[in-house]
Amino acid sequence: MKILEDIYFIQGHGLNSNVYAFFSENNVSIVDTGLPNNFDYIIAELKRASSSQSINIEKIVLTHEHFDHIGAVNMFLYSFSPQVTSSLWTAKAINSRNTSIILSNLFDPFQINFKITDILTDGDTLMLGSYKFKVLHTPGHTIGSISLYSEEEKILISGDTVFANGFFGRFDLPTGNYSALKQSLAKLAKLDVDTLLPGHGPPVLKDGDIAIKLAYERLTSQI
Repeated sequence: MKILEDIYFIQGHGLNSNVYAFFSENNVSIVDTGLPNNFDYIIAELKRASSSQSINIEKIVLTHEHFDHIGAVNMFLYSFSPQVTSSLWTAKAINSRNTSIILSNLFDPFQINFKITDILTDGDTLMLGSYKFKVLHTPGHTIGSISLYSEEEKILISGDTVFANGFFGRFDLPTGNYSALKQSLAKLAKLDVDTLLPGHGPPVLKDGDIAIKLAYERLTSQI
């Protein structure tokens, strides 16, 4: 599904995360990967979106360290050798093969066979296709969670921090934290967001900041 010019949404099915793809001719940058069983589906969707049988995955950005967002990285690395980047905390969990934090211990024989050396820190900027994003550290769902914000285009890629319809990510899993999530949602609620691209569920194509503010209100009313 085309979201904006050269941005495509590949819906996650089952446990798989959503994948967002940014095209620059036949070069593609993606945010998150889903599970290994998602790989062929993603490639088919990317080729269909590009109208080409020749694509190159040049960059993968991971919003956080959970298995359903990182599971197909191995397959992309084997097929394309992209740059893979994440927050420091996400990289530490992956590089140390901490299966309890990644939650991959629940899904044997899921294996982590890669390491991350390219680190994103809060305030960094990166290009995805022709779009410039600012990296925002948004812990709460996990300690390593990041969101990506394009001020110019009013786009927020939120991972599992906030979803459509005012929902937010769980904070009862390893490294999750209610207070951190509250602070992260408060930070995101200050942004001017039109398009909200979450890690699961439907994207929000208009007035995304309303969904973020509602999520903050719901979270703060729980405890």
